[in-house]
Amino acid sequence: MARRLAIAIAVLMTAMGTTAFAQEAASPDEPGLPILLELKDGTRLNGKTVLQTVPFVADYGRMDVKMAQLRTVVFDGAGETARLTMRNGDKLQGVFD
Repeated sequence: MARRLAIAIAVLMTAMGTTAFAQEAASPDEPGLPILLELKDGTRLNGKTVLQTVPFVADYGRMDVKMAQLRTVVFDGAGETARLTMRNGDKLQGVFD
């Protein structure tokens, strides 16, 4: 189920042309990591994810990216390739698996 949800979120972001932002850690009394989806038209959707990692394939291999370490996800114009920026400044390019 978590894999389907991650794919559904990726498809939604792709279809809407979005940037996703992982925000600061959730408050201790509420489960999940806060996320903010910013759509191409400027609409912002706030929510939480219980996903700990998302599968990602870069040129050099497949990896599980920790949601808590993600800062932004930006999809290209075609919505297939994603550019990830991590909290430490690292950048990855590839596709969600």
